Parts: sequence; C-alpha cells; structure tokens
Amino acid sequence: MENINLTLKPNRELNHKLAYMAQFVKYKCRQLGWQGWMGMMLILGSLLYLLIAAIPNTHQFQQLQMEMTVLKANPTLNIVNRSNNAQFDIVQKFYDLLPAQKDANSKITAILNVATNTGLVIDKVEYDQPLSASSLIQYQIKLPLKGSYIQIRQFINQVLNTLPSIALNDISLRREDITTDQLEARIQFTLYLQNEKQ
Repeated sequence: MENINLTLKPNRELNHKLAYMAQFVKYKCRQLGWQGWMGMMLILGSLLYLLIAAIPNTHQFQQLQMEMTVLKANPTLNIVNRSNNAQFDIVQKFYDLLPAQKDANSKITAILNVATNTGLVIDKVEYDQPLSASSLIQYQIKLPLKGSYIQIRQFINQVLNTLPSIALNDISLRREDITTDQLEARIQFTLYLQNEKQ
C-alpha cells in the first residue's frame, strides 16, 4: 500500500476575498448607528424566541390538529364526551346562576332601595310577568322616576352592578323646563329568574 500525502496549499485568492468581506462587514456595521443595532438585536431576539419557544410547541400543535381531525371524522364521539363531562353543561350553569322565582319581590325591593338611596322620586312601579313555559322567567319592570341626570345614571349603574340577572331594556328622558336639572325618566328593566316548576 502506498501512503498518499495530500497537502493543501493556501489559496491566496480565497483568503483575499474573505479578508475583503470581513472589512466590508465591519464597515457596514459602523454605518448602522443605534437604530440599526436595535433592529439587529430585535431580529436576533426573534430568532432566539423561535428556537426556544415556538419550535418546541409544534409537536403539541400537531397533536391538537390530529385530535381535531379525529373529532371531525367522528362527530358522535365528540357528543358522547361532552355529555359525559359535567363541565360542558353550560346551560345548566347559566340557570343555576339565576335567582329563584320566589326571590322576585326581594329583587324588586332591592331596585327600589337603590332608587331611594340615590335620591330619586318614584311615582309607581309597574311589573308584569309574561307566560313562559321554559326554565327562564322574565319580569318586565317599568319605573317612572324624577331626579337629576347624574342621579338617574348612578341608579342605573348601581342596579346593573348589584343585580347581575337584570337587563336594561329601555330608557326615555324628558325635561319640562330647560333651566331645571330635574328630569322625568321612564326606565324599563327585565329581571331574569329560574322557573321553579320546571
């Protein structure tokens, strides 16, 4: 067997090109200024984030995509899983948050207490309950009030904040004289309650 000894001769032309490129890069880096350096740092930070955070999560993303295709291919599997899990029973959770029908008078009393605490004058309260066969009962409450605009606004805010099962349906304001601060307001709320008979 022969021993072959290869020696690489330095390529002067390649060394000259590399030295020229290094000097060119140094020259361009000096011309960047602080804005250019900030941009370079942002690019490097983005690449670092891509390597550390985004790429490792691709496996989890692919796994979720596979689960989604399985659920799309077999929709009955999705329905069975949802019905077995009580966490997905959103409708029942909604009805559980509503006050009971027997609490209607106390809720209306709470509305009247808020009105008197804000200094409003109430002439009368009208409320009616339309017939409902569902699990949800709606009380329509109509309040004719007299007071300043700020008092009426505070009243509405306090009612909506203290009673989460109430909604503001309608409001109409009227002023008899432009020189007075007193307004006549007609406010209509809807109080949502659970139907205990269901």
